Amino acid sequence: MSIKTGLVAAVLLLLFIAVVGWSFYLTDASKEHVLRNRADHLAEGLRRDKQGLTSKLITLKNQFNKLERDNATQRTALQRLAGKLSNTVRERGELAATLDSMRVEKQRIETRLDDTVQERDVLDQRLTGAQGDRERIQQELSAIVSLRDRLAEDLEDAQVAQRRLQDQVTASGEELRLTAAKVVALSQRVTAADQDVSAKVDELKTAQGRVSKLSAQLDTLNEKVERLEEEVARLRLERQQAMSQLAELRTRLQRELSSKDVKIKQLEEDLTLIQLGGDVLYLSGSIYLTEPGQRALALIAEQIQNIPERTVSVEGHTDTVPVGPLLSDRYPSNWDLSIARAMQAARYLTRQGVDPARVRVVGHGPYRPIASNDTREGRSQNRRIEILLLPSGLKTATVAGNASTD
Repeated sequence: MSIKTGLVAAVLLLLFIAVVGWSFYLTDASKEHVLRNRADHLAEGLRRDKQGLTSKLITLKNQFNKLERDNATQRTALQRLAGKLSNTVRERGELAATLDSMRVEKQRIETRLDDTVQERDVLDQRLTGAQGDRERIQQELSAIVSLRDRLAEDLEDAQVAQRRLQDQVTASGEELRLTAAKVVALSQRVTAADQDVSAKVDELKTAQGRVSKLSAQLDTLNEKVERLEEEVARLRLERQQAMSQLAELRTRLQRELSSKDVKIKQLEEDLTLIQLGGDVLYLSGSIYLTEPGQRALALIAEQIQNIPERTVSVEGHTDTVPVGPLLSDRYPSNWDLSIARAMQAARYLTRQGVDPARVRVVGHGPYRPIASNDTREGRSQNRRIEILLLPSGLKTATVAGNASTD
């Protein structure tokens, strides 16, 4: 409003000066007419200027209010994004801790499975022995019962004979004594047989108790074995999925690079080898990755992040050709060059999201060739980078022995 007032005052002052100037040259009547027309014209111009300034001021205020609202909205969005980022970092840490605990649990379950299988085998042997003892005791008991029945029949026959002899008063005394002695002997044999039967019955009950106990233990162990077998099946399924992912990675790498210098092998002890020809990753006489090499490592990093329980060993190899003059000052030997190239590949993997704590770098120089260095093709094969995926708990590995392309 102060700007408007100043403008109006300035215009009025100019008007006054103009009116006074004209008063020296015009007559009184013409002065009045001219001054009136000028005043009307100036007043009309001032009104239009005032309306224009008022409209512009309102527009500026609206734009300022809109900017303040947009700024507040952006601040709110930034705060929400910061909160989401914090939650994401926390969830990632929790997932990593959960994964570590699952790996430990997996090892513990495998150990328990081995112990349980051994314990089950021992119990099977003991149960087989106990069942054999029970059958033998039952056979002996049947024989003893049969013997007791026969002795009881003999005793009854002897008692009948005794009564018959007693009725025969005219029988000789010697024969009567022999018959009495025979009866006594038979009675003793029957008593001994009864005692033997009782002992065998007790032994049979003990064996049956042992068999019942062993059967219960065997049932429990069978349940444990079933659970552990399910766990092993689940782990085998996870391994098959990982192998399928590695096969897909090999296809994608060969399609991306249009080259056969990419190999993925499954070695002994559940080792996985990814082999890339050095000519794919590096230009001759350089340690810096080519664009196709970066694309290949990006695909490998994407796949490695899907199997976080594996340790990643990046290993460099060279041929026997001495290091060129451009690099010999920094890398005096092929061994140094192999380490530098492996380090470049490892750093690129970590920049693509692979956890550096999982990565190790090894340089072998020319000392582990896979082909003859006497030919150009052989030297090309020996210039390579190998990425080993080691199972958890396996810290070192040698790429040797039987390897099957997977």
